[in-house]
Amino acid sequence: MMYNRGAGIAVDFRCATKCLELTGVTCLDGSTVRKAVCSGRQGCNPGSCPGGQLCYSFEDPFEEEFYCIPDDICGVPPATAEQRLAWEHESRARSDALRAKFEKRTQRQTGEPTAPPR
Repeated sequence: MMYNRGAGIAVDFRCATKCLELTGVTCLDGSTVRKAVCSGRQGCNPGSCPGGQLCYSFEDPFEEEFYCIPDDICGVPPATAEQRLAWEHESRARSDALRAKFEKRTQRQTGEPTAPPR
C-alpha cells in the first residue's frame, strides 16, 4: 500500500489485515491514535484475541470491522481483564450505533432497508 503522508513523503506500508495508521483507534480516555502497525486477525469477538491483543470494532457506517489490535496501541495496556473487556464492548457498541444511525438515515431517504433482514 503506497500513500502520501504529506510534504511529498510517500510511505509503503503493507499489512495482511488492517493498517492502524490509516484508521484511527479510539482509546479508553476518548483520544484517537493512529500508529504504523498492522492489526491481527479479522472477525474477532470480545475476549477472543490472543495475549497482548484485544478485539476492537472500527467505526464504519456500513461494514462490521472487528480486528485484534495490540492492547498497548494507546500507551499502557488495560490493567485488568475487566478493563480490557470494557474497551472491547465499548468499541463494539460505538460501531453498532454508527451503523444503526446510517441504516435509519438510509431508510428515511429511500424507504428501503440497506441490508436484508437477518
